[in-house]
Amino acid sequence: MESLLSFTAAIFACTFALLIFLCHYFLQAPNVAKRMPPEAAGAWPIIDMYGPIFTIKLGVHRALVVSDWKMAKECLTTNDVVFASRPKSVAS
Repeated sequence: MESLLSFTAAIFACTFALLIFLCHYFLQAPNVAKRMPPEAAGAWPIIDMYGPIFTIKLGVHRALVVSDWKMAKECLTTNDVVFASRPKSVAS
């Protein structure tokens, strides 16, 4: 009887841990993608197709493309400290 009770407790603990992991995975993963601008697919994206702000991949790094002067002004004046940083290089 005692082994059946410990087996039931172990199954309950594993199920609870799996449930917590799945909830964390499915509830947290989409939030990261919502904050990023859309990524253009293909070699040369058409600006009108993706809107005034989108990202492209340049090698392994992502680059932000801004085609509206109001957004460019905001990036270069209001958020200039954020955009002044460079990605960390693996070689250094």
